[in-house]
Amino acid sequence: MIRFVEKLNELDTNGVMPLLHMSDRVNVLREDEVTGSITTEQGLQNAYNHDHAFFKVPKVIKK
Repeated sequence: MIRFVEKLNELDTNGVMPLLHMSDRVNVLREDEVTGSITTEQGLQNAYNHDHAFFKVPKVIKK
């Protein structure tokens, strides 16, 4: 990362305005709409391991 920033420092950026956003659009929002969904049973049907309500996964954090 440091080398990348050093490489950017080689460029002449005089007169170039800083980029704050990738587009001119600000706060492009949409209305929240309730749409169709799947049931819990459908969501768990291909799960390797579940308890009829949640996915069960192996523990990854050891004490």
